[in-house]
Amino acid sequence: MTVSSSEFVGVLALRKKYLAVYFREGEMTVLSDCPLTDPKVAECAARTFAQQYSMRYEENVVTLRVPLITVLHYQQKWFPGIFDGRKFFIFKNRGSEMRKNKLQGAINTAKKLALKKKMSCVPSLGIILHTGRELILQGVAITDQNLGEHICRRLNARYVVIADSPITNFGLKNLNNLSKIRRLIFRNCPRITANGIRELSLPTLQHLEVTNCPLTTEKGLDELFENSKLLQLVSDREF
Repeated sequence: MTVSSSEFVGVLALRKKYLAVYFREGEMTVLSDCPLTDPKVAECAARTFAQQYSMRYEENVVTLRVPLITVLHYQQKWFPGIFDGRKFFIFKNRGSEMRKNKLQGAINTAKKLALKKKMSCVPSLGIILHTGRELILQGVAITDQNLGEHICRRLNARYVVIADSPITNFGLKNLNNLSKIRRLIFRNCPRITANGIRELSLPTLQHLEVTNCPLTTEKGLDELFENSKLLQLVSDREF
């Protein structure tokens, strides 16, 4: 089966491992926390997600040959690299386009490399990345139900990014466990509001960034900043 431009949820096979995945406009986001050996478990996870968000479930298993070339989001930058089914290897010698901090530049580089190396290219795998004091959670795989689990793995995180996620104000409460957080970034989280962020109890938070979150209003963010100890608030809303 080929990956179409439509939006659907299905199961991906990688080296006899199975992942519940979300496809949209030719891009793929991994929904499973880890590869599964039983395709039926992956199918159950995919069906549950599809039902929860009223999406189409694709019956056929999508098989991709690895290694493949994809793009990883890390430290506010996008990196093209090779994914072997377990690990991601960044093309460090391709920094000229990465430093633009733009997704499209990294995708273009990934596609060129894929043609040159005659490998498959999937623009975005939505990889969940935990490194040291940083916690970067991206993709529709990050939900109210599992956000707490990811946070528990990095309770000492000081830099946290949540992007492209369907989390709600209810799920945000899990962030209160981050006792050392300094910087918090929300990008493209369409279901959170300024009121939900304001209800957080994060006394160590100094910098907050909220972009492309349509339910956060100018007034709500203004009140949030005025009644907090934040040193900086970055938003795409006009003040």
